[in-house]
Amino acid sequence: DQIMPLASEPCQNTKSKLVDLAIRYPEFQTVSLLVNSEVVCSTYNGLVHLSMLSNDSRKNELILMKSKVIEPGKIIGVIKKSKGKNAVSITLNGRSFFYILSLIDSDENFQIQAFNQWVGKEGVLHDGISRFNLISYSPKYNFNVHTYISFNTYVTELYQRYGWIILLLVMLSIVISRSVFLNVEKNSSVL
Repeated sequence: DQIMPLASEPCQNTKSKLVDLAIRYPEFQTVSLLVNSEVVCSTYNGLVHLSMLSNDSRKNELILMKSKVIEPGKIIGVIKKSKGKNAVSITLNGRSFFYILSLIDSDENFQIQAFNQWVGKEGVLHDGISRFNLISYSPKYNFNVHTYISFNTYVTELYQRYGWIILLLVMLSIVISRSVFLNVEKNSSVL
């Protein structure tokens, strides 16, 4: 919202502000201003005058794609926010995603999914929805981080965290079962 008004100013007046923003946030790869879906100013000169992300595309949401310009073939994320004919587009370096995934847990296969595409630690962009059973959503940017945890991993984790509670419940169940069995046996012998 802070830089949206800059789209109506000449690029020579706004470029230094865009560069300052890109420097302050190292995960930003480029910051671009668009008017009618055409880049009018960018921290990367190669994007100027290119058409990017039409006005009817999703707004304020993460889109995963392969870079065609800056680092061809590398994964990038794009967030675009529009207001009328003006828009701001920020591309995020794909390495940021991999860094986030490595912080979560190096042993599990976590993935970031946006719409019908996902990327995992290996850095390959996949189409479709991957198999998962543990998920965390970002309501603002419409993406999620998810993983698939096997039944064995799940049981092992439960046992490690709650083993003493499970053991206590089993022992309590045995005591209650034995008590019920003895009472039923005692009551049936009276008949």
